[in-house]
Amino acid sequence: MIKRLFLAVGLCSVLSVGARGQEFPKAEVFGGYSYGNFGPVISGAGRTNLNGWNASLGVNMNRWFGLVSDFSGHYGSSSGFIPFPPIPCTPTACGFSFSESDKYHSFLFGPQFSLRTKKLTPFVHALFGGTRLNRSGTETLVPPPPSTTTTSNFSASATNFAFGGGGGADYKFSDKFAWRIQADYLGTGTQTRTLNNIRVSTGIVIHF
Repeated sequence: MIKRLFLAVGLCSVLSVGARGQEFPKAEVFGGYSYGNFGPVISGAGRTNLNGWNASLGVNMNRWFGLVSDFSGHYGSSSGFIPFPPIPCTPTACGFSFSESDKYHSFLFGPQFSLRTKKLTPFVHALFGGTRLNRSGTETLVPPPPSTTTTSNFSASATNFAFGGGGGADYKFSDKFAWRIQADYLGTGTQTRTLNNIRVSTGIVIHF
């Protein structure tokens, strides 16, 4: 009888340890700050540094595999001058100058793979979806003499296919909360080419 009692207690202990080992959050909500370095919309212009936010909802199928919905917004301004070589112009250079405000909103979905330890959870994911770009500003055309300089305002928006991937790590400081750092490559398609963008985000994760 005593042997059976010890056997039952030992079996329950093993099952309890196994059950704890299989525990994982069923869902994870992330939100925080995001920095973006985005490729030029206008060919020949420079890259743009943007600030914004990043949020995601992850649903975990098991300890290592889940599905994530990722959303972000990045905002900033850019300006530049693109000359028209080899046309000689005096007293100023001929070309095209612009000053604009940019708003990028992305909505992406894909699989995520995690390696869970007691405190640290590294992960990688692949993302697919779309990006909404809103641009507004002023553009100036400086043609060769005797033509005169013309300035006009513009406003444009477009929704394009986007894809990318990256990863990061969560540091768990309680059962419910963790801190995340992640970095992603985002490719945004336009009518003429693909913009190569970099996004770095950090913020809090809530486990459910």
